[in-house]
Amino acid sequence: MQKPIKMIHTADFHYSKDNQDKALLSLETVCDKAEKEKVDLIIIAGDLFDRPVNNTESSGFPALVKMIQRMMNIAPIVAVTGTSTHDIIGCYEAFKEINAERNFTILQPGKPYFLDGFNGVVHGDYIEDQSLLLIFGIPEIQKSWFLKDQQLGKAEADEAIKKGMQDLLLGLCAIRKQYPDIPFVLVYHGMVSGATLNNSQILHPGGIQIGKDDLALVGADYYALGHIHLAQQIGELPAYYPGSAFPIDWGETDQKSFFYVTIEKVDRQFISAVNRIHYPYPPRKIVEIDFDLKVNEQPDYPDMKGYQVWVKIKASKNKVLKLNQEKDQILEEIIQEDGALPGSRIDVIAKPSETIRSEQITEANKLRDKIKIYADLSGDSISDSIIEKADSLELTAKEEGLTGKGLHIRIKKLTLRGAIGIKKGIGRDQVEIDFDRYDPGLIALIGVNGSGKTTLIENMHSYTQMLTRTGKLQDHFYLRDSFRDL
Repeated sequence: MQKPIKMIHTADFHYSKDNQDKALLSLETVCDKAEKEKVDLIIIAGDLFDRPVNNTESSGFPALVKMIQRMMNIAPIVAVTGTSTHDIIGCYEAFKEINAERNFTILQPGKPYFLDGFNGVVHGDYIEDQSLLLIFGIPEIQKSWFLKDQQLGKAEADEAIKKGMQDLLLGLCAIRKQYPDIPFVLVYHGMVSGATLNNSQILHPGGIQIGKDDLALVGADYYALGHIHLAQQIGELPAYYPGSAFPIDWGETDQKSFFYVTIEKVDRQFISAVNRIHYPYPPRKIVEIDFDLKVNEQPDYPDMKGYQVWVKIKASKNKVLKLNQEKDQILEEIIQEDGALPGSRIDVIAKPSETIRSEQITEANKLRDKIKIYADLSGDSISDSIIEKADSLELTAKEEGLTGKGLHIRIKKLTLRGAIGIKKGIGRDQVEIDFDRYDPGLIALIGVNGSGKTTLIENMHSYTQMLTRTGKLQDHFYLRDSFRDL
């Protein structure tokens, strides 16, 4: 009877000079669990790196090599490359040269690999009664795999990509059927439709995403996924994202973890048992507190015990200075009395004056009257010199014929990276529109529902939020290096 296969499934360490301490602590936690359980395999499902890392002590690369060597002395490592801006070409090659008891294998798409039970390494040869596990790897999918420099329209390109993906997955399924007596693991870095992002948005089918049904075609006994930073299972499949190895930013409030997996044959079927193991980082929580209270009222503090909290104190402008002077004391009280953990932070935020565009200001004719109304509504005091300055500016404007002429913004170019609406619509991480290429006149955006038209329009301004969609601007982007450039 074949013994259970014991594996550790990790992803998204985002190792860099800046966060090397956090990443190394997470890797050490993986090593400790691997040693304790005497695992057969360690999986890194992409994005081990955050950006290129130099081979210097200060960059942390020697420390990373030492940690990988420790892991390879416990079990062989298999990995797929992740997002090209994180795992650059060739970044894993150095690990293949490490002198250790086991080996480091970079999984190539379409090629089968096997865990050898005799010498505890991974290679490309099946050996009867010796190969314990079949392994396939798919790095982050690139359109170029399927289009091969063809100049196709969007509909034709989407169809070619869809067919190419199906052929790839069906090919894996066909190879899997050649080895029915050993379990099968698929390692994939990328987005799967139906997965949930940290901002609670659910990925819908589209672009070059793999879907749950596509994964089911492969027939793997365990799917080791990477790329999405929120730990989760995809549907009822044995398909899991472990999430990132430490909180990348305050938008990631979940408990960070990896998976300890065993695959065992039960009644002619391979069954995966998945255990979630926490990294040594507490979950985070974002707390908003309103300090504009009536006399004798106290702020309402939600549960913070056992969390690193980011407290956003919102108050009117006249209270901000005093609260900024007291925020260290408030933070100390939150830690000591409410159980928040060290590493918590506090920001004092002035409430935006919702009266700036009030109807009263709009209806006032003179600049001095607009300023007075604004002062009354916002609680500010306005000196006589400011009123006199307003009168002077208004008189100068009239004399120069500037009154009554509005100001306009003309956008020349838009570059948008990491927008969820674009990724879901056309499957691209980045788009660029150069409006100077078009003749003067009306420009129309044409496309089917969900193709990203609204996302483009919503980003054709300089404000740090969407105009018709709720939530923070960052809620509508998914890449760590997302940006909007106008």
